Amino acid sequence: TDGNQTHNIEETQKTDDFDSVSYIIAKKEHSAGYYGSYKSDIQYTYSIVDNLNSYNPHFDNIVLIITNKEGKLGLYDKDLNKTLPNSYERIDLLNNHEKELIVFDGKHYGIYNDSIVLDCIYDEIIPEVRGYEAKYRVNLNGKTGLINKDYQYVIEPLYDDLNYEYINNRTRAIRVVNEGKYGLLLPSSKVLLDVEFDSISYIGTYICAVKDGKHGLYLYKENIGITQIIDLAYDTISVIDSNVIVSCDGKFGLFRLNNANENSSQGVSSAAIKIMDIAYDDISISGLDIIVVNNQKSGLYRFTQSFCDSYKLLDIVYDSLSKKQHYYIVSKDDKYGAFCNSSRLDSRALVPCLDIVYDNIELEGNKLIVSKNNKKGWYAEDGTEYLACRYDEIHFINYTQNLFCRLMPYI
Repeated sequence: TDGNQTHNIEETQKTDDFDSVSYIIAKKEHSAGYYGSYKSDIQYTYSIVDNLNSYNPHFDNIVLIITNKEGKLGLYDKDLNKTLPNSYERIDLLNNHEKELIVFDGKHYGIYNDSIVLDCIYDEIIPEVRGYEAKYRVNLNGKTGLINKDYQYVIEPLYDDLNYEYINNRTRAIRVVNEGKYGLLLPSSKVLLDVEFDSISYIGTYICAVKDGKHGLYLYKENIGITQIIDLAYDTISVIDSNVIVSCDGKFGLFRLNNANENSSQGVSSAAIKIMDIAYDDISISGLDIIVVNNQKSGLYRFTQSFCDSYKLLDIVYDSLSKKQHYYIVSKDDKYGAFCNSSRLDSRALVPCLDIVYDNIELEGNKLIVSKNNKKGWYAEDGTEYLACRYDEIHFINYTQNLFCRLMPYI
């Protein structure tokens, strides 16, 4: 049917042109732009129907006719004017979003849209479901590329594989791979990183690249492009907030990223700021504090207010060092002590509050509970003794000054 008129395609066919009608492509008027296959909801616009007897009455216009001649498919319009010869093994709607067909000549794929808009030279044509700049992913001679809605290359088919990715919260890029090496392109095909890296990953707003087993760090900004901020010289890189811990030959160092430059429209510095040399067995960050380990001994450094340097608080002489609230618990030879921050705002030192003589130190709330010879005591932040070490248990009720203590009888 076409409107109110009925056409018998089989009667009007020219027998020397084709043997039979294989499929018809039908259109529903006033569909508000929704498309889909024949078995989908009737709101869709285009449908491919596998025989005339099952023609869906909801689709009231025949658009194209797929014919068969000696096992080969061709294409005719509704008035039986030939638009494609019977030389294809497959003709099908590409994605039902428009009158766009994929054609297969037995070896390669192409695209038809009122004419052949992509020649049959591709090994594969796949709709790019995420859209963006590309409409189709194509494979040519084993290499992958992207094509836009105008059937022009977004990315030429030169790569083994490619994927859209976000390199920060705003910028899309395309990670490409060739022979096991990775590169990074913008959708405009501008090269950000050449295809020469072992891997490319993303840490926050930064790009971590590995080449010849060495890690480096890059930052991309739309107004200036991509900038290398840490050289490709390290075995590992980990980013914690604005701190970068690097390692080389089993030793660790510390860099500080310049967030002011990252957010500035003026650009970025050529490199991150080195805070600690690569000289430590381990480095960990806790707020402003930097805990370092060397030769199984721990020490403590702290960032300056500008975060451009650090200064030493505790020598690297302790068997263990941990930060609990505003206390620093240290140990030597299986004995524990504690430090706390000075009340002086300008001080660059810690204040000893417990000597290193205790078997264990715990916090209950913000109270220091110490153990010595299997007995517990309570000390204030400044080292004042509230309860001597002669109790089996000490517990605070709702962390107030109210105490529950059990005292074993002693002689």
